[in-house]
Amino acid sequence: MSSSAPASASAAASAQAAGPLSPVQVRAARAADLDALVKLETQCFQGDRLSRRQFRYMLSRAQAALLVAVDRATAETVPTPLLGYVLVLFNRATSVARLYSLAVAAAARRRGVGRALVAAAERATWDAERAYLRLEIRRDNIASQRLFEGLRYRRFGVLSDYYDDHMEALRYEKQLSPHAAQPPARVPFYEQTLDFTCGPSSLMMAMHALDPSVTLDPQAEFRRMARYGRAGLQAVVLVSLPAAVARPAAVPDTHG
Repeated sequence: MSSSAPASASAAASAQAAGPLSPVQVRAARAADLDALVKLETQCFQGDRLSRRQFRYMLSRAQAALLVAVDRATAETVPTPLLGYVLVLFNRATSVARLYSLAVAAAARRRGVGRALVAAAERATWDAERAYLRLEIRRDNIASQRLFEGLRYRRFGVLSDYYDDHMEALRYEKQLSPHAAQPPARVPFYEQTLDFTCGPSSLMMAMHALDPSVTLDPQAEFRRMARYGRAGLQAVVLVSLPAAVARPAAVPDTHG
């Protein structure tokens, strides 16, 4: 996989992905990181490398988020040693972002650096108002496949003859949501009493899922029908739906 939100993505938001007490800090890349980025790229990849010119473009002009991981103990040194980086590309015409490159220094592996970078990439993607994050992983890169599958990325395709050495790529995707950690809301079933009270019954079920104090019984069903009528119920449903759908329904290193 050669795998940034625009380069202006806040360092504070990125750092949260690693956790406030983590020894790993993730921040937006800076021009001063250019030499370290090129060195890391050379160390991690034998082919399909990003050049110094490409890194400079990603830092200054691209619709991208270029984030780096550093050790908090050396975060203020100049130049700052890099533990890894992640690059996410954005297209103005689509809600899908592409995790183009992810690299972790050999000495920093098995420290959670890859996971921290992916978490920061997902946050930057969501902040850039993109709902999906996609990437490609080499067929023979088992470690990266395990990493992303463990982070709930789903495999959805294969690209033949994709890399310089003709290796095929596996395509992965994840749908992002800021509420993903919340448990899904359970919508109860209430069987309508009469043929023409499906509207009140549906509304009651949706409202009960959001507020368990809403009663589900024939009296409430008829009361809502009498209060709103058919046209009124349609309006109430349209007003209520946004709140209902806002909650979730039941629902190392790589180059791409």
